Amino acid sequence: MNKNQKTKQHQNNRITIETRINELRKVKDGWCQGGGVAPPCKDIDWILNHFTHAYPAELPSPYFYPTPDGGIQVEWSIGDFEASLAINFERKIGYWHMLHMERDDEDYSKYNLDSLDDWSHIYDKIRKMMKD
Repeated sequence: MNKNQKTKQHQNNRITIETRINELRKVKDGWCQGGGVAPPCKDIDWILNHFTHAYPAELPSPYFYPTPDGGIQVEWSIGDFEASLAINFERKIGYWHMLHMERDDEDYSKYNLDSLDDWSHIYDKIRKMMKD
């Protein structure tokens, strides 16, 4: 892939991620069968900033879902893998879960999302899913 193709891929990936995250702004309190707290705008802004500036372009665009407690869960489906990162914004902690659907292998990890090293570990896990 040449430099222009990489730049275009990165731009398309960023636009997709921005669109997906910004959809969370439409969520209102009570969204989950009358319960469920909408994610606060400051938390949406925080995750948007991270994913549009630091998320590697070669990785697939994840999906973003609200959680009933006002958090956000990030999800990837890659081949036989399903992975999620449940984010606790108050503590800036991410709870990773990865499952290989065929082998029934699982991985659970907890990450400090204020740490660039911890984000790098998450990205490495996604890269490994892409290779397997």
